[in-house]
Amino acid sequence: MTPITVAEIDGYLRFPASDAIEGRAPGTRGGRLAVEYLKWTSRRYHQPSDEYRPDLDLSGAVQLSEIVLQFGRQIADAPKMPTCNADAEFRRPAGPEKP
Repeated sequence: MTPITVAEIDGYLRFPASDAIEGRAPGTRGGRLAVEYLKWTSRRYHQPSDEYRPDLDLSGAVQLSEIVLQFGRQIADAPKMPTCNADAEFRRPAGPEKP
């Protein structure tokens, strides 16, 4: 059995508390949505009852994988390493350049 991660637990807890649920007061639409979400995740999400469907069309997943692979190859084969904009949130902190 694969252990559950902190990120997965966080996702299970955050969704019922999100704006998409519209609150969770009893008798409200949001309350019903939260209950249905929790029932579904506890009974059906990644359970032994999950089924393989041979008719499931995976061509979109294949196409997306090919696009991501092409993009990664372009970055890997570029003569220069990509850089971030100076104001980019995830840019590397300023410091000495590594060879």
